[in-house]
Amino acid sequence: CVADMYSAGLTDYVASKAALAAFHHCIRLEIRKSQLEEYIHTTLIMPYLLDSPMFENVSMPWYVNLLFPRLEVAATAERIACAIESRELVVRLPRILKLICPLLGLLPWRFRDFVTEIAGGRDAIDSMHA
Repeated sequence: CVADMYSAGLTDYVASKAALAAFHHCIRLEIRKSQLEEYIHTTLIMPYLLDSPMFENVSMPWYVNLLFPRLEVAATAERIACAIESRELVVRLPRILKLICPLLGLLPWRFRDFVTEIAGGRDAIDSMHA
């Protein structure tokens, strides 16, 4: 859900995820317009933090870790495979993000920034560079 949730210190990473989401939606419509959806399918995977070495030094507030534990790599890979096999369009992991991310988009920007900051979006990445 990084494409919908912003964080200080991750500008290039978040921008690349947002671009990938936009690319997915555009190419999906191109495939549909060309009447090729029977042959070509795309699935956009939007995961939260994986419990992997890439983010092992990211320090989230305790309440965020309690509400959103990091995703297990093997279980996430299995979920992705199932999503591709069943031709899902968009998969947000964990599933609660399917509700939370669109709701964040409805918030006024100042309130959204406040929510992002209390969730660790202002300085959670700082621990990676310490």
